[in-house]
Amino acid sequence: NEDKHVRLGELLERRVLVVLGLGIFLAVFQQWCGINVIFNYAGEIFKQAGYNINDTLTNIVMTGLVNFLFTFVALFTVDRLGRKPLMLFGAVGLALIYSAIGYCYHLKGGGGAVPNTLFLGLVLAAIVMIAGALGPFPYVYDQLTNWMVAIAALTVALAAKNRGQRTYMWIFVAAAVIFNPIAPIYLTADQWRIADIAAIVLFAISMFKVRKQA
Repeated sequence: NEDKHVRLGELLERRVLVVLGLGIFLAVFQQWCGINVIFNYAGEIFKQAGYNINDTLTNIVMTGLVNFLFTFVALFTVDRLGRKPLMLFGAVGLALIYSAIGYCYHLKGGGGAVPNTLFLGLVLAAIVMIAGALGPFPYVYDQLTNWMVAIAALTVALAAKNRGQRTYMWIFVAAAVIFNPIAPIYLTADQWRIADIAAIVLFAISMFKVRKQA
């Protein structure tokens, strides 16, 4: 019956609390899986692996491309293969990859020869695990949101350019660069909150300011 009212107390029933608790646990576990370290400290990881600054920047772009690719792979496989098998596979895969990265640093710190490409391969494999297996939800939607914001910002920037509003053009170009997921900008959680709020304000302003000049 579509007209049936739902009591607030039903949200506190055991069957609902179990599902709610599981959802919260998975969201927290997805954040604790360590991928934020990979993204936020990718430059330092590659630097300590022996890459120079140019190769480090190239590798960071590669991580963004792999992340982008497997974000869409996840969209087409998550319902077909099932969330539970994918999350278990991703969790085990990440544990093995992180262990391998730690062991490689241990060998390198002891003077052992570890190929730089091995570090790159392991980092890319970790991104594949999180984007394609462990964290499709909500991680995939987060990545798609970044794409939507970046594309929308470029669209507004182009409109501003065509209307001679160069200040707004550069502001929205900067917003597109900050939110682009291919060569991501690494900010702290607090800095991202500020960026998110600023983006909302900018898009709201654009509705009134980026308009056809008389």
